[in-house]
Amino acid sequence: MFVCNSTLQNHQTIRNMIYRLLSLTILLFPFYQLLAQDTESTIIIDPNKMKIQSTYFGGGSAYIDPAQEEALKEFIFSVENINRYEVLINSFTDNIGSREYNQWLSQQRSAAVLEILGELELEIDLILKADFGEDDPVFNNNTREGKFKNRRVDVILRPITF
Repeated sequence: MFVCNSTLQNHQTIRNMIYRLLSLTILLFPFYQLLAQDTESTIIIDPNKMKIQSTYFGGGSAYIDPAQEEALKEFIFSVENINRYEVLINSFTDNIGSREYNQWLSQQRSAAVLEILGELELEIDLILKADFGEDDPVFNNNTREGKFKNRRVDVILRPITF
């Protein structure tokens, strides 16, 4: 069977868009209001449910400052039986710059977080990662505060149920 490359690219693009939509809807939708109201970067809803740690970045940067690196490590170390959680990483940017640049920056930010998680001996190959760039912002990119809150990587721990 002959399949045109552009058809394959269209299918991949559609698949990626569906994945992004489902990821945001399933994983983050219940927490949007909590994130907007929370002044801490860690949200723990229930010890038996999802946990989220956000790492924030400066504009145009993938640098994680020592305080945020320590907060991420403390978050991971605070979770008992971490092997009973699925680890997801969602990265975002504000809307400053081109879409392509923001996608690249989002990937750089998630790579920086993955590097720290690897140092903590988590199974990097088992971590699910989605780089959203400027797409699907949780906060309003028309405000300074919204832009700041969108420059982040969320580490989401979802309990594995059997």
